[in-house]
Amino acid sequence: MSATIQETWPNKPDAGNPAIASRMARVADLAVEHGAVVYDLVGGLVIVAFGTHPASPPQAGGRASLVQALRDQLAGDVKVVHGAADGHHGLFGSDTRLSYTFVVPQFDAILGALSRLQFGESEEFTR
Repeated sequence: MSATIQETWPNKPDAGNPAIASRMARVADLAVEHGAVVYDLVGGLVIVAFGTHPASPPQAGGRASLVQALRDQLAGDVKVVHGAADGHHGLFGSDTRLSYTFVVPQFDAILGALSRLQFGESEEFTR
């Protein structure tokens, strides 16, 4: 399983919510175009994964081409952490709330790497 996490936020403090929504939508669209499944939009995060849906096996080079497309098209408005890791996917939750998602060990370390990046930077996460 391969995961890519992007954080998108406007460079200008006066850009407002439409700019954030537009950037998040563009990230999600690019992810799907490159064969990823968009799992969540949280705050300014867009969380995507490759190889977690049985009907859509990962495209060779999909993650690398997505990272490059994000850097080319959104430049200084995104920061990206990407990598491959063993994980689990499916329905997780309880009787009152289920979500189809994935679980990756050391997700906190991935988020930590994301927080250290500057906008316009990307980093491959390795375990």
